[in-house]
Amino acid sequence: MRDGVSYTVTMLATPVDGVAVDVVAVDMRNLARGRRRAGWAVGVRRSGGARLTAQGAPYFRYLAPAGTPNGLYAQPGAPPAPAAGSRWGVAQGAIVRTTAGAGEALVVLAGGPRRSSVARRCTGRATICAQVAYTRMLGPGGRARLVFKLPVVPVAVAGAALGDVARLGYGQARAAVRRSFDGVLGSGMALRLPEPAVADAYQASLVQILTSRYRLAGGGWVQTVNDLQYHAFWLRDAAIMTNALDLAGLGRTAAEDLDYFASWQRPDGLFISRAGQYDGMGQALWALGRHAELSGDRAFARAKLAAVGRAVGWISAQLDTDPVGLMPAGDPGDDEYVAGRLAGDDFWAVAGMAAAVRLATLAGRPDLAAAWEPVSRRLRTGVAAAARAAAAANGGAVPPALDRPGGRDWGNWWVAYPDGPLGPDDPVVSATVRRARVGMREGIATYAGQLHDYTGFRIFETELARGEQRAVVDGLYAELAHTTGTLGGFEADIRPGGKRSSAANLSPHGTYSGELVTLIRNMLVRDEGTGVVVLGAVPGGWLAPGRVIAVGGAPTAHGRVSFTLRARAGGAQLSWHAPAGTAVRWPIPDGVRDFRAGGGRLERGVLSLPGSSGAVSVGWRLRPGAPDLAGTVARLRRAYPGA
Repeated sequence: MRDGVSYTVTMLATPVDGVAVDVVAVDMRNLARGRRRAGWAVGVRRSGGARLTAQGAPYFRYLAPAGTPNGLYAQPGAPPAPAAGSRWGVAQGAIVRTTAGAGEALVVLAGGPRRSSVARRCTGRATICAQVAYTRMLGPGGRARLVFKLPVVPVAVAGAALGDVARLGYGQARAAVRRSFDGVLGSGMALRLPEPAVADAYQASLVQILTSRYRLAGGGWVQTVNDLQYHAFWLRDAAIMTNALDLAGLGRTAAEDLDYFASWQRPDGLFISRAGQYDGMGQALWALGRHAELSGDRAFARAKLAAVGRAVGWISAQLDTDPVGLMPAGDPGDDEYVAGRLAGDDFWAVAGMAAAVRLATLAGRPDLAAAWEPVSRRLRTGVAAAARAAAAANGGAVPPALDRPGGRDWGNWWVAYPDGPLGPDDPVVSATVRRARVGMREGIATYAGQLHDYTGFRIFETELARGEQRAVVDGLYAELAHTTGTLGGFEADIRPGGKRSSAANLSPHGTYSGELVTLIRNMLVRDEGTGVVVLGAVPGGWLAPGRVIAVGGAPTAHGRVSFTLRARAGGAQLSWHAPAGTAVRWPIPDGVRDFRAGGGRLERGVLSLPGSSGAVSVGWRLRPGAPDLAGTVARLRRAYPGA
């Protein structure tokens, strides 16, 4: 808002005949009673060729492809022109840069009256090389729109591509983007929630994951963390994001991502995407195995047997030769910031080996499953013993490294989830969760004194398995309260009570998106033992009369599960459908009291539903003061300095 005129900027990206184009619409509206002059300018400047991001990728307006092999900061774009020898101007409706006689369009301009200016010399970082300014006189309530197109890779002025980009309308681009995402998301799990903000965050997180993928020339897909400074591949992040796609019913997309994992397996069987980071070994096996389970795709399982077998062979050899029977000592230079036997590396190896055994079974190879099971059991037993010993020397909680003090909490929080060496109710897990909770601020995890937006999810998932519903709901709302305007998550570099922005840690973070999708999905339906749990943790406000919670076609290890809960005065009706023979359990919601069921078996606060499919009516009284997102945000604002 300025001088009575509001300005709204909407941005999207879409391909035009193979050319990636960012489309920016600027909507100006006069909110004053009299006439007002609205103004907007667009320009191009050099960012400074010497500036680097923390990860070492060039920080230019047009970023240059970098990194070998594929997946290491492969940035779209083109390198900046040399400081000398380039001319700037406005021609053919675009801001143009000419180097060695060849003109390239950087910005295709909006139509209508405009005024341009061009710098004689464009060498400094602060110099605007070329700028175009627009003014519009608007009457009361008057509106105007300016639409700009920025080709991600500049297009030649002399070619046909410039005309194609110029003819692209905002409505056309928006429709193309909607068709693209709707075509993918429409094939996934159906979800209906009574709190739109939560449903929007779930959907936005899936879009963020999908947006961050890019296709290789050979046709394969790379799942990066985001399109900005994290436009790169890690087994760790990709495993979490790919599993989220699987849980959301987007198995075909997940399978495309998983095919790329083979690029990061060494000939000896080790999966590793960064030196010193051995967590990727277990994460790769777990992601492959979970996809096979959730999709039921036996052909996929058979196709991955060779790679999984090499990985199992590597782990078996490691256990045979290692004096303590653990994964190798790691030195990630990240995450835990300690060198040693990292807890997370071993916890993920345990989960990965168990998933490998299940994959072999699904592939129709009971012989391999039988051969791999002793390796899995031996690893789990050894890691459990090491975790207990390390916890005993650390006040009862698992430390970041199993063989030395120090470091930052990271992989040690995976001790029970997704399939760690200890059960969720184990005293060591209880102590680890308590210590993690003590360190949280504003309801989310901290890391070296900073807020950390996604490590806390592994604590919330553990609490979900422990049946601590209120803690899980509070964790979900705290996470949502810290999202950006587009419902994205960050990583760190923001202090409790400090400013919300960070130039060093650009949102949205794909791991946050994957963890958020996974938590919401698991709160509604998740695998547990020989069956599934539905509605394991839902906010009390979702149970008010007239509210509906519905899930359709949720992938589980037992097959697709659907249910609908319709709340009414004094209770609700739950209808459900699961594959024949699947045990379905429903914990009594934390937000109710005096729970009464018209069917099924109620034992220790859990209702075992009568049959794999059916309907049951329940009665209850709602507890007052149910948490919601609006209330969580209001409390944080009241506690915030200067609010």
